[in-house]
Amino acid sequence: MAIAATTQWEIDKTGAAAAATNGGGFNPSQTSAGTNYSLKANTPSAAGGPIAAPTGLAMTNASTTLTDAANPFTPQMVGNIIYIVSGTNFVPGWYEITAYTSAGEVTLDRTAVSGGDGTSGVGNIGGCIDLPADAFFEQCVPGNTVFIKGGTGVTYTLCEAISVAKYGTYTAPIFVVGYNDTRSIGCTCDGANRPTIAAGANTLTFASYWLLRNIVVTTTETYGLRGGTGALFVNCKSTNSSASANRRAFYCGNDGARFVDCEAICTKGSAITLAGTSSNILWCYMHDSVRGCSIAQGNALVGVVIDTCTTGISGTNGYYGLYLNCTIDNCADGISLSNGHTMLALNNIISNCSSKGVVLGYYNESAWWDYNDFYNNDTDTTNVPTRHATLALPGPHDIDADPGYTDSANGDYRTGGNVDDTGFGVRLGVG
Repeated sequence: MAIAATTQWEIDKTGAAAAATNGGGFNPSQTSAGTNYSLKANTPSAAGGPIAAPTGLAMTNASTTLTDAANPFTPQMVGNIIYIVSGTNFVPGWYEITAYTSAGEVTLDRTAVSGGDGTSGVGNIGGCIDLPADAFFEQCVPGNTVFIKGGTGVTYTLCEAISVAKYGTYTAPIFVVGYNDTRSIGCTCDGANRPTIAAGANTLTFASYWLLRNIVVTTTETYGLRGGTGALFVNCKSTNSSASANRRAFYCGNDGARFVDCEAICTKGSAITLAGTSSNILWCYMHDSVRGCSIAQGNALVGVVIDTCTTGISGTNGYYGLYLNCTIDNCADGISLSNGHTMLALNNIISNCSSKGVVLGYYNESAWWDYNDFYNNDTDTTNVPTRHATLALPGPHDIDADPGYTDSANGDYRTGGNVDDTGFGVRLGVG
């Protein structure tokens, strides 16, 4: 066997006794599951430490029966994870207690020994994990949920690179969820209550079908926070403050990445980079970057706000893309694409660009622009055919009107009466 798909993990540094070698997990679906001792509130003195720390563990080679003559076990430990730290022939790692026999004997999900009988084993049952680490993420299995405790000022500073090779699947992704009060995949955890992972120059890369929610990341690493195929980021924020060129805040090099209600800043590069196809960015905020969004072909941007970037949206392969209900403001170039054919650009606001609202290297008649507002740009469009009856604009229903932003200097891009009746509107869903 192995760690169960239904296991829930707890990373919570707010307890004084939280540690990397604690059990840190619980399987609520285990038959006769007891008390979740990975939660800080259920640990001794609510300090995040293990409920028991046996030092006389023994196991016959190839067996799953774990014993200890000191009788440390209770029925309430079923479903909890024990981290085996050391011992003769013991393999350090996380194991689930799947059944209780007596105070001196329990069953694990798999054998914990190799090469002979295990003796003098040391372990920790329950308790919170204090810091995300690569070895911890690598032992997660598809279907697991990793909860990270947040709260104002709660920061997890990485001590090593995290580059997770373990894959989730499209039917059983692996969730990483920040929370403050209520612990659930769908919990509300916004703004300063989200946990911050201070990655620094360390890699923070997740393989395919890892889904992150309510997480803040600060980074100076080249690729920032990086996801694989089918990555999902919801209510996450990534800031790359590196002074070196060509950095990214978020980077997805594979297909099917999804961003919802996220915020991204990259001082010397791209706030969000999509190098794969069939990816979507919805209701996100990209700002104060060299490039707001770097795209590949077949990607969709819906309801995004991009402001104060050298280039709002850039790419060499913008074809088959969709740009809907977006606001691009106060950039040098709003949209700059080498290839803009077969794209759809509808109901967008492109305003206050000091150079060009839209500049395309290549464009053909299969693209369609319409219902957009081009306002106060030095040049509205370059190499975009004009279809407007009276204005030099690409769509027959395009307009040139002051959007009437509520407070664009502070990121509030709600619009005024000039465009409200035309169907424009910007959702500000970023936590």
